[in-house]
Amino acid sequence: MRPFNRLTLGNKLFISIGGVVILVTALLLLASYVIHDVEIRFEIALTNEVGPLVKLNQLQSRINGIRVLEIELSKLSDLFAIFDQLELIKSERKAFAQDLNYFNTKYQNNELIELKTLEEHWQRYEMNLENIAKLANTMNLKLVQDISTFESAGRFKAISRILKQLSIDTELRAKQRFNQSVSRYKKLSRLFFITSLTGLIILGLWTGIVARSISMRVLRLRNMATQIADGSREKPIAIPGNDELTDLGFAFNIMHNKIKNREQALQQSHDQLEVRVVERTYDLNEANKSLSLEIEERRRAEVKLKLLSQAVEQSPVIIIITDIYGKIEYVNQAFIDCTQYSLKDITDYNPLFLSINFETCIKQQEQWNKIISQNIQQQEILNRRADGSLFWVDMRISPVLDTDNNDVILHFLVVMEDITVRKYQNEKILYQAYYDNLTDLPNRMMAMERLSKSIIKAQNSGSQIAVIYVDLDDFKKVNDTLGHQAGDDLLVEAANRLKQTLRKADMVARLGGDEFLIITGSLTLVENAKTVTKRVIEAFAKPFTLREKEIITTCSLGLAMYPHDGCNSDILLRNADIALYGAKEAGRNT
Repeated sequence: MRPFNRLTLGNKLFISIGGVVILVTALLLLASYVIHDVEIRFEIALTNEVGPLVKLNQLQSRINGIRVLEIELSKLSDLFAIFDQLELIKSERKAFAQDLNYFNTKYQNNELIELKTLEEHWQRYEMNLENIAKLANTMNLKLVQDISTFESAGRFKAISRILKQLSIDTELRAKQRFNQSVSRYKKLSRLFFITSLTGLIILGLWTGIVARSISMRVLRLRNMATQIADGSREKPIAIPGNDELTDLGFAFNIMHNKIKNREQALQQSHDQLEVRVVERTYDLNEANKSLSLEIEERRRAEVKLKLLSQAVEQSPVIIIITDIYGKIEYVNQAFIDCTQYSLKDITDYNPLFLSINFETCIKQQEQWNKIISQNIQQQEILNRRADGSLFWVDMRISPVLDTDNNDVILHFLVVMEDITVRKYQNEKILYQAYYDNLTDLPNRMMAMERLSKSIIKAQNSGSQIAVIYVDLDDFKKVNDTLGHQAGDDLLVEAANRLKQTLRKADMVARLGGDEFLIITGSLTLVENAKTVTKRVIEAFAKPFTLREKEIITTCSLGLAMYPHDGCNSDILLRNADIALYGAKEAGRNT
């Protein structure tokens, strides 16, 4: 035997595995560093740039709310309503001032040059609001309207313009910071790729050298072993090296010597057995001739019977064989898999015991007799499994006739095909054709059908129909700042709020994107429709919570009434869209 102080195959394998582990560990550490660095840089960009952008959107929403309350103040005539409106304006002013102060304090290091100008315009706008509050307390609504139209309007536009410019500047800085992070990520990725490629090349070279050394000696050992097996080699095997393969060559040499000795002994035994085999062969040949004919006949019968049995047992459809009275005698594996009943559980039952419409044995037998007597060959039945779950089948019944007398029925063959999936798919396709996948609201097709039916009903009853076009304000900003998933969450929440504000008889549908359509019928006055629009706007006044952040998203509405604004669905929808465009031009949230 060879000495043990050598580099064995196990040691070489251990070195190779160790190299793989070291390489993988190094790559994981480098990848962890790359990911951690990118996460930190993206988190810094998100905190320093996206945060101010969200706060600016909140400031814009609040100043819009103050402006809407200010405009509505001059239209009020009730003293208590004016006091309530003034309290709302005061509350919104306080909230805007707090947000502006918080923004200046938190983001004063962002070099936002127009913040000082924004504060000056806000102070002037506050003075206008103070004057409006004093005049409104004395019910001098004419002066209130003049100040709101000619003085505070300019202040409001200046504040909105500055907030918009600040949002644009902040968004540009966020994009620059993001591009810097992406550039850093690409550099680290290239470093990771070069390191990985270098390590893999070194590991591949080492593995190739070891594999070639082993494969060459194994190939030589195999060729020599083949020669020994064929008896064409007389010399011992010589395998260079100092490992397990060399020991294997020595073992082959020992085995070669033993094989030679045993071959000599076997040759002697073979000569003796050959004489006896010749004698026995003649006797067996004669016996085989007589058995061959019988075996061939049986084989043909067994093949035919086995083919028929396998076809029935392995059939993907349910196969049941009953006697002439309908009692089950055989079921295939498909029946057991589908119904979870075994043959011993259903002996003496007829196939209708599965149906949910025939729970008693008497009803089952009566229905079976009816099917047989009327020669009903096919029908769809709703069945129940052993665990209580339901499934649909397409059942076919055929008589099994006597081969000698076709007028005699020996059995009945019942074939059932499970059509549950097909049934449910048809229902699902029908649902997807009329409903929106994201919000589960009716889609445009169903909304137009509902509107057409409502118009026919209104023609007969003489009532009115309101068609309200709803569009979310600044929805694109939500997608751009928080991502499309947040936009989808906002659409779902908006759909829920719309449904909660309507009557059960009304319909809200999603037309696509951030557009919704409300159809409310059986109205007698236009004021009824305006009440609905007011409830919708109030519902959107509350903040939305998206990814643990609160945002305020208002909506603009366009209203068209049947029959005043159109006599069919297309005209009503077009006029509602025109009204929506007017609401957008008027400042939105109206």
